Amino acid sequence: MVNVSFITLYDKGCLGVRYLSSLLKEKGHTCSIIYLGRHEGKIKSKKDTLISNKNLWIGVNEYGKDIIRSYSDPIGEKDTEILLNLLDRRKPDIIGFSLRSMFLDTAIELTHRIRQKLRIPVIFGGIAATSEPEKCIRHADMVCLGEGEETMLEVANRLDKKQSLKDINNLWVRDNGNIYKNELNPLEQNLDKLTFPDYTPDNKFWIFNSKIVENDPSIGNMSEYTYEMMTSRGCLFSCTYCCNELLKKIYYGQKYLRRRSVENIIAELKEAKKTHGIKSVLFKDEVFTFDLGWIKEFARIYKEEIALPFWCYTYPSFADATILGLLRDSGMFNVTMGIQSGSENILYNVFNRKTPVKKIVKAATTLDRLNLPVRPRYDIITNNPFETEEDCRQTLELLMKLDKPVDFGLTKLSFIPGSKIADMRREKNIKGKPDEKRYIFWNNLYLLTQYRFFPNRLIEALSRSKFFRQNPKFLHPLLMAKIIEIKCQNISASLKQCLPKSLILFFKRIRYILKGY
Repeated sequence: MVNVSFITLYDKGCLGVRYLSSLLKEKGHTCSIIYLGRHEGKIKSKKDTLISNKNLWIGVNEYGKDIIRSYSDPIGEKDTEILLNLLDRRKPDIIGFSLRSMFLDTAIELTHRIRQKLRIPVIFGGIAATSEPEKCIRHADMVCLGEGEETMLEVANRLDKKQSLKDINNLWVRDNGNIYKNELNPLEQNLDKLTFPDYTPDNKFWIFNSKIVENDPSIGNMSEYTYEMMTSRGCLFSCTYCCNELLKKIYYGQKYLRRRSVENIIAELKEAKKTHGIKSVLFKDEVFTFDLGWIKEFARIYKEEIALPFWCYTYPSFADATILGLLRDSGMFNVTMGIQSGSENILYNVFNRKTPVKKIVKAATTLDRLNLPVRPRYDIITNNPFETEEDCRQTLELLMKLDKPVDFGLTKLSFIPGSKIADMRREKNIKGKPDEKRYIFWNNLYLLTQYRFFPNRLIEALSRSKFFRQNPKFLHPLLMAKIIEIKCQNISASLKQCLPKSLILFFKRIRYILKGY
């Protein structure tokens, strides 16, 4: 039997790898999963609070106490050495990297380091491998495109028998200067045939901060035992920035959106409750709330046999009051909906999300009326080079229409190689990054809309201010709250000396706006 080591970068959930691991183990092979790197999620200094859009994720909790952001701590030399020593100790027959596009270069560097010390073949998989196979095959021995369960099992079986790997479907193989590119397997339509993902703690290793933890730290917040799973694969929609748009192209003509049976889902959750003592569930489906008939069956059985609080994604077109009510009554404690922009120009012509703003506002109202234990969360895409000033203002206007307090996250637009939006950027010859100061200005205005403390008339006035456009760091919600608190009490002589005169005059004006609130 074959010994396989999978490496995931900044991804402790890694559902794809868990499916591969469980299948290989069921067939008698040995598997280990190595989690390398971690995301930080909180500010580290007062200075850092003023930089609102430097990282991948931007947000503020509804009480204004913290910035909640996600960014990737670099993988240092010590962590790399720990990885190499672990691989040397495990002595795998093959090493697999599961990759997202943003971490492809990191995987390439690690692959070079592995080759310097160990003579072990390396295979790349995940969306980065599917979207950039030509780049990946220059560095890896093999590249797995698309869904990889059958492919990885065939690789392991042939390695065990010392047979050639050159003609395995879904696989690109580099051998003696030649590259063998094989056809894709058709998509598995019956997802109930898949093994449940591997959440067992054995042979799981987490490397971070120059140490290694030999345990499975991936079930969300371990103090709450949160379990991540998917009931479906694929998506109804083709947003231009999303990997699903790319995957639909390569699987053209096949049924792309597939869903497991309710019985299969319940069986997995029962096993997870028994084995791990889970306390809540995160359904990671692209959109959970489609298919009323399935939801009716799921809600009834889930409430009877699982009865754990859960979270899921919805979409404005599927924020149906009946479906959401059923899910709330069966245990849904929180839900996230993608808004992405308040500009119909961006939604229709750039993102291919043909949802009118009126429908988005109606969906948000429906979510608010659920009275969930945790307020609904909304996703917004920012730092978008296709946006005009008017597009940004329309997003601000939409956010001001939502009931306060509101919880949302701002995510910088990324360009997955091979995606439609990456092609659009190339066609329009858009180069470089969006203006940093401009987006600090707009992002901080967006963040202000979350709180009752900042009335819409005030936010509108701030959006017209030349001072804040030139000094957008002063718009940070925590700093703004403090300044307004001071200004509305009194402007001391010492404060007059340390604040610009234009800022003092501005706050004298907004005191009149605040009087009605």
